[in-house]
Amino acid sequence: MIKKNHLKVATQPTSLRLLVGALLLVMLFSTSLRLIAANYSVYFDKDEVRKLMRTSGFTVPQIQSQLMSAEPMTAGGLVDRYQYACSRCAEAPSLAALEANREHPPLYYLLLQQWLGLFGQWLSPKVFATLVTIVTLPALYWLALELFDDWLAGLISVTMFAVSPLMFTVSQHVSQYSLLALLSCLSTAYFVRAHRSGKKIDWVLYSFLVSLGLYTHLFFVLLPAAHGLYGLLRWNLQRLRSFSLAVAIAGLSFLPWMVGIVGDYRQFEDTTGMETSPVLENPPAVWTYFANGTKFTVQLFLKKDNISLLSNDWLDIPLASGVAIVAFIGITGWLLRYRRSHDSFLLLLACLWVPTVPIMVLDVFLVQGISAKVRYYLPTVMIMLPLLGFWLALGVRSPFLIRRRLVSLGLLLMLMVSLASSGKLFVLTLSDRASGSQYGLGYQQAANVANQVANKDASTLVISYENYIQSLIFVHRLNVNTHYLMREGNELSPTLLSADIKQYRDHYSQIFILSPSQSQIENLKAAGIAYQGIPEKWNVPVLYQILPTDSSIT
Repeated sequence: MIKKNHLKVATQPTSLRLLVGALLLVMLFSTSLRLIAANYSVYFDKDEVRKLMRTSGFTVPQIQSQLMSAEPMTAGGLVDRYQYACSRCAEAPSLAALEANREHPPLYYLLLQQWLGLFGQWLSPKVFATLVTIVTLPALYWLALELFDDWLAGLISVTMFAVSPLMFTVSQHVSQYSLLALLSCLSTAYFVRAHRSGKKIDWVLYSFLVSLGLYTHLFFVLLPAAHGLYGLLRWNLQRLRSFSLAVAIAGLSFLPWMVGIVGDYRQFEDTTGMETSPVLENPPAVWTYFANGTKFTVQLFLKKDNISLLSNDWLDIPLASGVAIVAFIGITGWLLRYRRSHDSFLLLLACLWVPTVPIMVLDVFLVQGISAKVRYYLPTVMIMLPLLGFWLALGVRSPFLIRRRLVSLGLLLMLMVSLASSGKLFVLTLSDRASGSQYGLGYQQAANVANQVANKDASTLVISYENYIQSLIFVHRLNVNTHYLMREGNELSPTLLSADIKQYRDHYSQIFILSPSQSQIENLKAAGIAYQGIPEKWNVPVLYQILPTDSSIT
């Protein structure tokens, strides 16, 4: 049971009440930044575009055949049809597109379909992920209470979560990882409660949450495995039976999805990239996989400039690798040393290592860099936050004045660094510079020019020669009334290209070409079509504006 006086801040010393007030203000401020950034961001990375396409109910062959043969559509119409679950479209979103990519279980995308159907016309799909992370705040607080029965540990935990730049990127990413973080908290909290109380209702709810987790991400299975290891080490036969039954029921509920994976395993290999992803030519040393897998201890508090959850920061910085390894081993050593002093420490040890080591080991055999993908370690991150919160709470309450002040100063410094890192990402997002090196500066400048022209002249057309993923990334940045035509992979002759441009000049006074190949640029020159590259000073511009001169068409 949670003691009621644990929830009363008014009975605490003045200095502690001031700290609590500061933590609450910081948490409220950082949460507001997430909501604002989510609704105004126009940056969608390639992973988000794919996921929104599947959520809309379209497979890759469908979207390629429909887009490549279509007449020009407005940018808003393209996004509404192929990136949102369009309630006005003839085809209702279905599971077909999700079943074609079974490496991503469908729960998050089914929920996102409903969200987009209700609010997609007013709110960005990123807002849904942000709201899930906001719901995670009380879930994380409850997890800390279940683990340590300490309100201050819970408050520090949720504040670190709120200001973390890593969790800022999770809140801005249209993917299942926000839901993975939430279910990691809830399932572990219910496991602790069920293991302590032994009540059937708690085990039923735990089984339900595990089932939801399995339908969220395949790597979630490692978290109940950690719970099971803890149960074996504690060796309570009755609890083990209840846990085994709960997990077995959850596993049975996930069986239909697994049958689909096994039944078409070749497609599963193709969509996960296990067959097509290149094996690294120079495999790193074994310790590098461990450094990659512990890098979340750094990214949790400090990230670089790329808002995308696909970015793997600090991989090339030896100092960051050293800090990550020392931090992870230090936390492990502290838990081992004091494992007998607190009942939860053994569980935390299992939850730190079991969800991380298998991913590192898997990468040793696949050699495809999956150990560097910090998003796979989110269950471990969500377990580590209450642990750090508890350790800091002990220091803040220390009877020794010097230690109490040092820990309080360290906590505030850590929060300031995290908040500054998140704030920088927030500014980059609102200024449309959040994509870092991935298409960022070129796409940003090209879209700004096209939008300026479209604001003055509604009859603006962009013809894209990019693949459908890059095309849709660019479409998200365009004025909704700008017309867009996809010509993926068309190597047109000078005659056909000039005829195409002449045809659309009858309807559009402004024409842009996105990412043509070098041979297509030569085609423009051969056809006598004048153009201007955007950005102008780049050797290989992203966008080419067809100049409205009388001699441009020959």
